[in-house]
Amino acid sequence: LVLRWAWRRIVIPLDEIEYLGAARQLLADSAPPRLWPWPGYYLSTVRDEALGRVQLLATLPPRKQLLLCSARGSFGFSPDRPADFLARFHAFYEERQRDQGGAATGVL
Repeated sequence: LVLRWAWRRIVIPLDEIEYLGAARQLLADSAPPRLWPWPGYYLSTVRDEALGRVQLLATLPPRKQLLLCSARGSFGFSPDRPADFLARFHAFYEERQRDQGGAATGVL
């Protein structure tokens, strides 16, 4: 999975994804500062007691973002059509697990 924002490019191998889902339950109390001078951009870092540092690369507030957690870090992001994005990821992950002959564990 590749997260891109301007000049930043973060590559997260799919095998390393520990959680990919709605951020609202985990970041509900976070009120991140905005680093850009115009509204609608959430480019900052928030601290969460359980997750530690979470980098936000989004155009939506945390309650509407997706959260990705991996060994490489935790990221809040806002893909185009989040529900479709999650559905495609789940379908891909389940198909991959079937092809490998194993049960899905530890993700989502």
